[in-house]
Amino acid sequence: TLDALEQWAIGDHLATEVLGGANALAVGEAITAGGLLPPGPLGKGVLDAIIERVRPLVMHAMSLQNGPARSLDVDIDLGDRRLTGTIGGIFGNNLVAVSYSNLGAKHRLGAWLGALALAAGHPDENWTTHTIGKHKSGGQVAMIKPLAEHEARERLRELIGIYEAGLREPLPLPIKTTLAWSEEFRHTRNGSNGDPDAKARDQWVTPRFNDSGFPREDADTWHVRAFGEHAPYELLASPLREGEDGPAPHRLGHFGWQLWSPLIDIGHEQLRGI
Repeated sequence: TLDALEQWAIGDHLATEVLGGANALAVGEAITAGGLLPPGPLGKGVLDAIIERVRPLVMHAMSLQNGPARSLDVDIDLGDRRLTGTIGGIFGNNLVAVSYSNLGAKHRLGAWLGALALAAGHPDENWTTHTIGKHKSGGQVAMIKPLAEHEARERLRELIGIYEAGLREPLPLPIKTTLAWSEEFRHTRNGSNGDPDAKARDQWVTPRFNDSGFPREDADTWHVRAFGEHAPYELLASPLREGEDGPAPHRLGHFGWQLWSPLIDIGHEQLRGI
């Protein structure tokens, strides 16, 4: 049998190769020949199950390919800063990414950065970003609608500000934890009952008896290096410092809301099942 990580590696490889233009049968044969599966019928059963889960993700991604695959360089002059790089996975005016992972914080943040860079670096096209991943219902897509050039530039400046603050000290900005806090905080601002800190704590604190086998963000190697082993949530949700104003009650919320609110609170991103 294959464990969850081994199955993910095969599924992600299959999705990436097929989206890049490879023949699905040929990729499956290469995986089998490479010795990555259990022998004989056992391996076929594992591969068939992975293909069944990958297929709807890839099919939806392929439906968005309204042109040949291409990459674009960006060179954005922000006045006192300059942002350069290359963005791939572009089909026509769609930026398309597919992953065999659950659609999570890192995928949504990566899509947001790509959408901003394209809108600021190539404002002559109306870019739409589609990020596709697994979900408990089968599949999910996060779509970011076209952005105005001036707003994209403003948001990039804000993100660069966060990045440069992070060069001066370890920021209390774990992305899963801050996304959970920000989404719940948005609901409470709109009149719903909720507890942003409870939602965030669930993403940060690894339970003492962790039956799932998947640690939370407090066990991440770099978070341990920055904040110590099993750092308490309260260490990150510390009081605001001078100049850190806004609606959030503590530093984790402050930086989390800075990072996530332009994406989730203003309505640029739409989440739906496939």
